Amino acid sequence: MRATVRDVAALAGVSPKTVSNVLNGTFRVTPATRAKVEQAMAALDYVPNLSARGLRNGRTGMIAVALPDLRMPYSGEMLHHFVEAATERGLHVQIEETGTSSEREGELMSRARAQLVDGLILNPVLLETSAVQGGVALPPVVLIGEVDQPIVDHVWIDNVAASREITELLINEGHRRIAIVGAGPMASAQLRLSGYRKALRAAGIEPDPELEIPCTEWHADAAGASFAAFLDRNAPPRMRSSG
Repeated sequence: MRATVRDVAALAGVSPKTVSNVLNGTFRVTPATRAKVEQAMAALDYVPNLSARGLRNGRTGMIAVALPDLRMPYSGEMLHHFVEAATERGLHVQIEETGTSSEREGELMSRARAQLVDGLILNPVLLETSAVQGGVALPPVVLIGEVDQPIVDHVWIDNVAASREITELLINEGHRRIAIVGAGPMASAQLRLSGYRKALRAAGIEPDPELEIPCTEWHADAAGASFAAFLDRNAPPRMRSSG
């Protein structure tokens, strides 16, 4: 017969409630207790009934992470950390790709509202086209990236400061004609372009539109093609003499 929560609890020497806490992550348990419960589950070949558990507590134990382009190395690294953090909390991760589509974002939010997942992590590219808007019924959702939508929680880095510091580093090494690749309508691109221009102007250098290299698609291959086209039209950068 299939092992039950009570069987796991008896073998681990804990209460069924403690086993439930380990499975659901609703309350913290000590590492030693968690280890005993997990060893008992392995010994009994216990498999949680996720459907029944979801009906009881209104949770699936599943979160969805949706990124614009899963081909990018950035996406792989981000997903690795999401899965690691979720595993530590007893959660599973459903991986999705939006392809910058507001329709796909909307579908994922519908799944979250229908409680097919407990929450949703989204990485929109443009605020104007994101499905996360005021007046829309929102499930538990967190944004990552640079699209700033104050109606939901948001985790991001200061792209303006980051690109400004990179540009200042080149200026301090004596460079004056500094190009930026990726100028475009995307939120990240606009913030990085702003930091780049601020660093140039602070050093008394007027930004040159010719050095702001556009990139219509937000991935490394497109950036490489844009920069190659720029080099076809312009002399390559010169290395500074070490002498």
